[in-house]
Amino acid sequence: MRRMMVGWSLAIVLATVSAAGQKQKPDATHSPNPPHAKTGQIVINPQFDEAGEFSEGLAPVRIAARWGFINKLGKYVINPQFDFVDEFHEGLAQVRVGDKETGKWGFIDKSGKYAINPQWDYVSNFHNGVATVRIGDILTGKERQIGKNGKYISSTEGSFEYQCDNGLRLVGIGVHWDEHDFSGRYGFVDKAGTYVINPQFDDAYCFSDGVAPVRIGNAQTGKWGYIDASGHLALSTQWDKAYRFENGIASVGVTDEIGIKWGVIDKKGEYVVKPEHYSEVSFYEGIAKVCESTSRWQKDVNGKNIFRISNCGFIDNQGKMAIDPQWEDALFFSQGLAAVRLGDILTGKWGYIDKAGKYVINPQFDDVSYFSEGLAAVRIGDSETGKWGFIAR
Repeated sequence: MRRMMVGWSLAIVLATVSAAGQKQKPDATHSPNPPHAKTGQIVINPQFDEAGEFSEGLAPVRIAARWGFINKLGKYVINPQFDFVDEFHEGLAQVRVGDKETGKWGFIDKSGKYAINPQWDYVSNFHNGVATVRIGDILTGKERQIGKNGKYISSTEGSFEYQCDNGLRLVGIGVHWDEHDFSGRYGFVDKAGTYVINPQFDDAYCFSDGVAPVRIGNAQTGKWGYIDASGHLALSTQWDKAYRFENGIASVGVTDEIGIKWGVIDKKGEYVVKPEHYSEVSFYEGIAKVCESTSRWQKDVNGKNIFRISNCGFIDNQGKMAIDPQWEDALFFSQGLAAVRLGDILTGKWGYIDKAGKYVINPQFDDVSYFSEGLAAVRIGDSETGKWGFIAR
């Protein structure tokens, strides 16, 4: 639930798995969208207190204090019974039983039965058959990895581990909170647990496009660059923030007296998009949202200034403005549409535009999510009493 479940992680990797085979009887959990539904039409009536995105045919929804899962017809496949959940990944969904402070996490299958009993203080989604789990808090707990049978498979005892796409595991040794950020020594191990790049970096992300972002120095003054598969610097440490390459480009940030300005580089380290945007520049479907602060202020109910109002538009992967800034908030593009908010955070309404910047769904909703598997969650009403339903793509 990208708009509602943002938690701490060193790196997030999204995987999409598709399979082709013989035609089978439709599964209730993978039911098609209601027939003849028009774009923007409400196909699952607003009735939930919170809702996430569809993944693998199911969407998490909350009624009162309990979460369950519905199919694309709005029917419960798993009745509300958990204290917190996330979407399904690789056939399993993480669920929490108990409150945020003392509850335990485990995994359920699509019938709602426990595939792995709740026992950890933190779990990640499964990725390539592996999930990261932790017993203890984020500062002192040790993370290990499990397979889908719930058994530990980590051969390296580290404070942090993450399974990368290239078969390596990112391992952090002695990770701790140093007043401003997490610090430690990060390296990479192979499937046998042997170091292929020794722990030597103060922070790091997984490899993509043949390189990995690494930081040398602390979170306040250190700089980010990129290493190759041998652990040597392919691009020197020169940025205050740096993210993974995707399709030959990566987002990087440099700090000025106001904050971090974001830009985009190519594999040579040359700017494709100059660092002049104060919002992170991340491309989805070849286009990125950019938001800049204005001189206007968002005020609370008492007329007190809260934060500066943004002006959001979209750029292409050459840094050119594709859709002029004109909205106060926006989400990334998904399935050809992006959600945009016209008006302020208290009274504004959300709609959806296409890549030409034209409204496909007029602003009318009080909150929204992005489209996933042909449906998007929308809220009608305020955050206290409003209800979530789903509209069709």
